[in-house]
Amino acid sequence: MRQIQDKIIGYQLYHQQKVFQKFGPFSGFRVLIQTTSPKRAKNMRHALLNMAGTELAWITDREQVWEDTVLSGEIWQDHELEIKSILK
Repeated sequence: MRQIQDKIIGYQLYHQQKVFQKFGPFSGFRVLIQTTSPKRAKNMRHALLNMAGTELAWITDREQVWEDTVLSGEIWQDHELEIKSILK
């Protein structure tokens, strides 16, 4: 979990400094994390709560990810524990 927390801090700095804009005229980005199980996804979400940058991360588990759900399925959980879809 510590490695993921460190990466989220890094992504927060990347976002804050708008480094991602060197790749195009983007207004922001999302960090998608796929875990091995629903329990691990829940534990990861709780480990990231109240951290700077947690609003960038959406988490799901591999049981939810299929070619017809990865983009349009409501399988991603945000920092407010709401279920989201990438394209909706």
